[in-house]
Amino acid sequence: HYVITCDPNNGGSDSTGMQVMDNCTCEQVAVFESNEMPLDKVAYQLVLLGYMYNTALISSEMNLGKVVMDYLMKCHYPKIYVRQDNAMDNYLQSVSTKFGHLTTKATRPIMIDSLKIAFRENPRMIKDYNTLVQMETFQNVEHVDKNGKSTFKIEATQGNHDDLVTSLMAFFLVRNQQEVIARPQSTIEELSHEKKIAMLEHKLENNYRERHEVKSSWERQVGIRF
Repeated sequence: HYVITCDPNNGGSDSTGMQVMDNCTCEQVAVFESNEMPLDKVAYQLVLLGYMYNTALISSEMNLGKVVMDYLMKCHYPKIYVRQDNAMDNYLQSVSTKFGHLTTKATRPIMIDSLKIAFRENPRMIKDYNTLVQMETFQNVEHVDKNGKSTFKIEATQGNHDDLVTSLMAFFLVRNQQEVIARPQSTIEELSHEKKIAMLEHKLENNYRERHEVKSSWERQVGIRF
């Protein structure tokens, strides 16, 4: 079961970044990056990747990707991430459901910390060189306002990009809506296990014959059981 997360571009030098992740192992499976693709084509690419990877769960960032989600809906893709927001501004205090994920002051720290923990536990989860390069430039950057007050934000340093990192972080925010099935033992391990059982049965059978069966004169001479 796979999850595909997308950070669409907002024009200029920014790129659209997509990450295909294995929801069981949390390992990177495929990466897509382009800064020349319009948002409707981004949606089509997501649909193609989704069907290619076993009808993966798809989520696009909604801060700038409303057009992407609109086209995803027009394509009738069957498995799209649905976020739930507490609608406290009405008397029903109901839960509203909307498609796609948002990167906010509340969700961003969770996404960053989840990626840090997962990468620390399994550095091999990331297979893509460009993603690793962007992670190196994704740092705690200081911003000084006109009054001289300093604030810090974890983001790409000046002149660098973080599209692949932000799309990767989103995986940990949305993956709970995709199934997780543990992988079965490999065929090699199963064959090895069956081979061990067969060897043990053969050994027990030989021991039994040695104890209970009478050897012929030929068997006693050559030392081989027939």
